[in-house]
Amino acid sequence: GHEGILKALLEQDRIDINAKDDYGGTPLWTAARRGLEGLVRLLVEQDRIDINAKDNNGRTPLWTAAQGGHEGIVRLLVEQDRIDINAKDNNGKTPLWTAAQGGHEGVVRLLVEQDSININAKDNHGKTPLQVAARTGHEGVVRLL
Repeated sequence: GHEGILKALLEQDRIDINAKDDYGGTPLWTAARRGLEGLVRLLVEQDRIDINAKDNNGRTPLWTAAQGGHEGIVRLLVEQDRIDINAKDNNGKTPLWTAAQGGHEGVVRLLVEQDSININAKDNHGKTPLQVAARTGHEGVVRLL
């Protein structure tokens, strides 16, 4: 399937694994967005991968995986040494912020367990992850924060 094709492509040195589409999404970003954990695993193993590449909205692969509630992918990404766990999108929202907004308790738990997490990072309107979780009625997330 897709993993076999990706493996074959990754063996080619001339392949740009950080190439962006019209929306600024890289292959890693797209795999993270779609919840394709096997493809994400293959891509993060590559030395030349830009794990924090942002799309046109400033969203990293971690950000988009957090938004989608993809726990396995979030776990894979936060385990990477080069990950910027607090990377903000163009609206100032962090991966934790978007996970809190979506009520993704498992993702929020994974993120708050990371030493480098900024749990009080505010978006461009001054809202924290706790405030957005409370506003959207996600009690479980509020308890975690």
